[in-house]
Amino acid sequence: MKLIEIEDVKYKKFNEIVERSGFIDENLIKREELNGENFIKLIIDKTLQNGSLDWLNKAFNGENNSKFQRKSNAVDLFRNEGYKYISTSNTNFATLQDNGQYWINPSITCLQRDWYIILDNQIDKRLYLFYIPKFQIKNLNTRNDKQLAITIEVINSKFVDILSKTIFSDYQVDYIDYKTLV
Repeated sequence: MKLIEIEDVKYKKFNEIVERSGFIDENLIKREELNGENFIKLIIDKTLQNGSLDWLNKAFNGENNSKFQRKSNAVDLFRNEGYKYISTSNTNFATLQDNGQYWINPSITCLQRDWYIILDNQIDKRLYLFYIPKFQIKNLNTRNDKQLAITIEVINSKFVDILSKTIFSDYQVDYIDYKTLV
């Protein structure tokens, strides 16, 4: 039983794109175990692994809009710049939203340890790094639905949290332009 009907030409074109993307094991394709259900599982697994659909965009367009849409990539870049204490576990990462703000919802425990924030301005292709020493900030707002989470809405141009009026630009330690890296 077929899950969907599709024209042969479209199926062949789609298969070419899938093969180019490199996310499906060639042996799986050769053994013809790639049915609709397995394919959907692979798409879900790959999306969860990457934390976004960028891999699919890359498969279709042959490129990625931002090399740093994954937190781990941005953390690695700053570690390579000499920030040896930054890690994915002590860092929050946010991308610029359409409204010109970055939204961050870390656990309240981040305030009790040295904490990093990386903001990705994918329009200007720039990563901003902020370092907040433990117990330095005390006036951030907690979320209404989760008392153990903080809600931060940082304005892009000034790096000020519009809710608590905390000036994050005071904690900016570095930035990296990645126009040439993408």
